[in-house]
Amino acid sequence: MDMLLDLDDLGPTLANPAVVPSSGFLVPTLAQDISNLSLDNKQAPSTVANAVFIPSKTHELLNRITGGGLSIVYKFTRTMSVFSNRMVSIEIIFTNSSDKQISGIRIGEKKIQSSMAIQDFSEIAALAVNATTSAILGVDFGDTTQPANFELCTQDRKFNVSIKCPVGELLQALTMSENEFDTQQGKLTGMNENTGSVDLPAEHKDGKTLCSRVYEAANMLQVPSVQENQYKFAAKTISAGTLVLFSMTVTDSKAALRVNCEKMVIGSMLLKEIKQSLSRP
Repeated sequence: MDMLLDLDDLGPTLANPAVVPSSGFLVPTLAQDISNLSLDNKQAPSTVANAVFIPSKTHELLNRITGGGLSIVYKFTRTMSVFSNRMVSIEIIFTNSSDKQISGIRIGEKKIQSSMAIQDFSEIAALAVNATTSAILGVDFGDTTQPANFELCTQDRKFNVSIKCPVGELLQALTMSENEFDTQQGKLTGMNENTGSVDLPAEHKDGKTLCSRVYEAANMLQVPSVQENQYKFAAKTISAGTLVLFSMTVTDSKAALRVNCEKMVIGSMLLKEIKQSLSRP
């Protein structure tokens, strides 16, 4: 699979600070489409929207044992990047559990593919004992699931760290009408389509829960639909602005899933991530 991933490199991102309620959900609001997206297959149509769900889950970047008391975690903000609309916005959280101040925290050498880019955070001059601080990192993953590898440096040490981005975090939600969705989906068939099915847990097959499971897995936006028991979602990849469509038809305790995207690896892996989210107890 890693070899296949190399065939699908391109990408975009966005970030705009947003106040997130304790529920983790946001009411969708429209934002100006910075990319002036066109109406062909390669560039997604419609309007960029804020994320409906902001994940609170953190991922370990450096544990305090390896870091000599410095521990680092990160999480995806699903907001427009302040650095570039092609970059994924990532919050990095630093904690000093050692018995002395840690100075000069910064990014060192970057070890990434040519299609990727990393925008450094400003150097943290000093982090006091038992203190925690955060910084925003921008990464253009080039629409690939390949990790962003780089050195995390302090005044006297260097650590090799890696950030891997789930496919659902490589997306930016889009507003779209059902007619537009159906038209674009009709253009993305054959090798641009991935299908599957999933058995739904009995207690989690109502429409509200199903939509929330999709939002947890991917930064997409539901398309209003008049079709009963059918749910449609739209997004674009952050780096290249490639259209990504997902539809789900529910029958009793089973859901038929369909992802349409000209980036085959993005499509197949997004289907897998959403399927895992929907089947979770």
